[in-house]
Amino acid sequence: FTVFAGVLFPEGEGAQKLARGASKRLKLLKMDVTKADEVEAAISAVRASGLPLWAVVNNAGIGFGAFFDWGEDVEVYRKLFEVNIFGVIRVTKAAMPLLRQSSGRIVNVASLAGRISAPTMVHYNMAKHSVRVFSDTIRREFALTGDAIKVVTIEPTFYRTEIVNAESMKRFRVNAYNSSPEEIKKVYSAVAPDRWFDKAQVVIDTVSRTDLSEVTEAMENAVTLEHPKLFYRCGGYHDVIIWALSHLPEIIFDYFINNRFGHAVLSVYVK
Repeated sequence: FTVFAGVLFPEGEGAQKLARGASKRLKLLKMDVTKADEVEAAISAVRASGLPLWAVVNNAGIGFGAFFDWGEDVEVYRKLFEVNIFGVIRVTKAAMPLLRQSSGRIVNVASLAGRISAPTMVHYNMAKHSVRVFSDTIRREFALTGDAIKVVTIEPTFYRTEIVNAESMKRFRVNAYNSSPEEIKKVYSAVAPDRWFDKAQVVIDTVSRTDLSEVTEAMENAVTLEHPKLFYRCGGYHDVIIWALSHLPEIIFDYFINNRFGHAVLSVYVK
């Protein structure tokens, strides 16, 4: 394969490390998925190569944890949705003419978070749930239009990448809190939210998996297999339990999250 890798900063350390570790078939393209002109320029570069576009892997994402009413108006939601939702849709739409020519693949990276509704993760939960719904819907639309494009969803659990970096998550959270109305700050200052977030971060750091190949191998299967799965779920034993719990009636899942399950997780990992 020739791989066109869309990156925010082509001259940045991460992009250059990628280029050094890959073959000459990897081409770096500057692409901010929130900017239509950069997405169109990237697709134009693929078209100009003369190669068929076989697969698009929508992996760009940001995430953080905060209470639902922190921040000014809906700006916190908008920032996350611009990348995690509208970016996925924008890139996919721009690539559709080429994908229809090749009858290729669309691979969307959702998350275990798209299956559950965890406290203080409402922004990310909503975004990743929407990625999953988007994948399911366009797959069914392709069946109606006769398009042979396959749609695959990747659902990783927590992995030790920058998206769960404690400092960046705290920076997002502090900005959201500081931009909240004073009456909101007053409510939450009484419940010591930092203590809860500190405990939650310990849990995230503890359960985050380190073998990123579990996810990249799923992506590779999604791109290369003649008959890929509709979903690839990447995680361990505890994550299977959470996926199973997500199918319970909401009132039972609420009980587990707010009582037995939530307290058990914190008690196991936090002393």
